[in-house]
Amino acid sequence: MAALRSNVNSKVKGHLPYMDYSSLFGSQGSKVTFGSEPSPHYTTKHLSPQQEERFTAAVDEWFANGWLIEHNPEVHGKPACVLHLMAVEQEHKLSTPVRPVLDYRHLNRQLVSHPGNDSPVCAESLRPWRSREDEHELLDIRKAYLQVHVQDDLLRYQVVVRQDKTYVMTRMGFGLSVAPTVMDIIVQYVTRDMPEVDNYVDDVIVPKPLSSAVSARLAAYGLPTKPAEDVSSARVLGLQLFTEADNELHWRRRDGVQLEVADEITRREVFSWCGRLTSHYPVCSWLRPACGYLKRLASVESAWDKPVCDTVVHCCAELQAMLDKADPATSKWAVNVEARDCTVWCDASDVAYGALLEGDGAVVEYRSWLRPASDRRHINVAELNAVLRGLTLATDYRVKTATVVTNSKTVYGWLSARLGNIHRVKTNSLFNVVVERRLQAVEDIVAETGMQGHLRWVPSAENKADKMTRVPDTFV
Repeated sequence: MAALRSNVNSKVKGHLPYMDYSSLFGSQGSKVTFGSEPSPHYTTKHLSPQQEERFTAAVDEWFANGWLIEHNPEVHGKPACVLHLMAVEQEHKLSTPVRPVLDYRHLNRQLVSHPGNDSPVCAESLRPWRSREDEHELLDIRKAYLQVHVQDDLLRYQVVVRQDKTYVMTRMGFGLSVAPTVMDIIVQYVTRDMPEVDNYVDDVIVPKPLSSAVSARLAAYGLPTKPAEDVSSARVLGLQLFTEADNELHWRRRDGVQLEVADEITRREVFSWCGRLTSHYPVCSWLRPACGYLKRLASVESAWDKPVCDTVVHCCAELQAMLDKADPATSKWAVNVEARDCTVWCDASDVAYGALLEGDGAVVEYRSWLRPASDRRHINVAELNAVLRGLTLATDYRVKTATVVTNSKTVYGWLSARLGNIHRVKTNSLFNVVVERRLQAVEDIVAETGMQGHLRWVPSAENKADKMTRVPDTFV
């Protein structure tokens, strides 16, 4: 991926970004072929007449802008890969309610991608964005992927058949496995001398005074943006922001997310539904462990597209009823906790580990990790694991002062003795080495980050992380 970054940087010129894909295909790339002559592989049968009209209009725009041009064998060579043209409904997108996408699955199998730390992760971008205290605006690049050119000798890998004619796609399409990383690298390069600017793929957050300058810079590189939106009323990385009665900025799910489970419940539908419910939301409370356990139940016997058993259907109905009463996916937006006192609540059960970070007068983030079904660790070791994971959560937000809360008197004693240098920790069990290594990991995290604070014990009933370790009784 370092080579890709260098390659992209060298190709970003004064006007349009020009993406060189050659390093993505490896030495065998030019020899790869797929099937025989191209044939039409798209359908719009599942669309309503209005949606099909929108789809046709979007494809016509591709032709009008020169993104789809007629295939010329003498110029482009023999077609090497036919990409199926598909329609994806996204009613929440006012600008593109029906998006034409290309089926890149065949091509993606040929790409050698080692993104390392360069791959953009939505949850990781959310944390620093929520820590910004000044007024900011959001810039969204228009047709972002379609602004990136494909090298001429690689157009034969993007062949599209429509109405019995063969075309080639001259721009990077939605669905290419490396497309998000490519777009992220390009935007980072364009804004490389603007440290106040941050981006997640094609979404760019900027301080209000710099909004016009950043928009002009992006436009100069062929990346036109939509009008800037004030963060206080925008949809930011899938979260809808709004102002509460207390004049504090909060977030909730964006409009249009289907929270109801489908009538015909298959394993695939369970996974899709649970993904919509929890996704990248930083606060989901009890919903995250419940969804994780529900996916485990659905995976026991069911094939992906066969109906699940009655037990899973009943669990889905119970979870739906709980969700109808109250959706836990909401919290305060601006939470700059780096320089403030925070509380890290940690807990464990035989089902899951849980951690909760509180600071700046609000819940910052919940996390939950299901324990393997075969996990037989002693509960004291599990509670120590929960503390370790809670500290990891705190370090993700660069917390400097924290109170770590646990409901295990044993773990409280271990940590007090080790971090306070009171006495050596001794355990008369087979887990002695395991406990020692985890205590050393806690000590290393505290020393490396310079974190200050203290420990606190509370009864289990008062531990706010307890809900992150529980699932409904009928699930177990």
